[in-house]
Amino acid sequence: MQPPRGVLKIRSFFRRLPLESPAFSLLQKAPTGTGFAYMLKVRMRGVAKGEAEPALKNDSGTIIPIRYESGNGEMMVYGGSLLGLFLLSLAVTRFDGILLLAAIAAFGVAYYYAPLTFRRHPPLQVSPEGFYIEGLGLLPWSKIAGIRIYNKAVRNIRNAELYLILHAPIEKAVVREREPESWRRYMYSVWKPVSEGELTVKLEPLAVSPEQLGDVIRARIAEARKADRA
Repeated sequence: MQPPRGVLKIRSFFRRLPLESPAFSLLQKAPTGTGFAYMLKVRMRGVAKGEAEPALKNDSGTIIPIRYESGNGEMMVYGGSLLGLFLLSLAVTRFDGILLLAAIAAFGVAYYYAPLTFRRHPPLQVSPEGFYIEGLGLLPWSKIAGIRIYNKAVRNIRNAELYLILHAPIEKAVVREREPESWRRYMYSVWKPVSEGELTVKLEPLAVSPEQLGDVIRARIAEARKADRA
């Protein structure tokens, strides 16, 4: 018999828990027989299996979608929605303006993080034509001068970022199939501009190895340069 969905999500979370994180240190100190001790066993079972992100295979003729890691944002979206409904019901029955504002804020949080739960629209795609970023457009390989992977640690938890350097300003380098919808501009996005011809992409919420993604992008850029010289 398969465990409930909620139990499976909790197991998945603890299997991805970084070994150097403070939370893992607390699990190690948990008394035997407690739920925390069980969580420690779940995490160590994942270590024994040698878990890692899915490997990326660089085939220049294929499209590689990079999706959000499963479970990311669900607490913010579904929890915010439920909290908003609860506060809204109280605001209506009590005619309380403060509760109404709190409900609007909770709905706003759920709205902002909603893209993390989108499965049909990957935030990144590596294609033969270029590097596609949701909310921005397609960056042709010939427009990308280089990339770097930066590692930022927050409480010993790795937060990797992809730094893109372009040959031209962002607006001139990007190829847009259509203008982003106005409602999408106020939602979570993995990218942000750094300067006129530079931008960063957050890799922490994505189901991908930063190093593997960097290797694939560098290989595609090199292939594009060879094709231009031919």
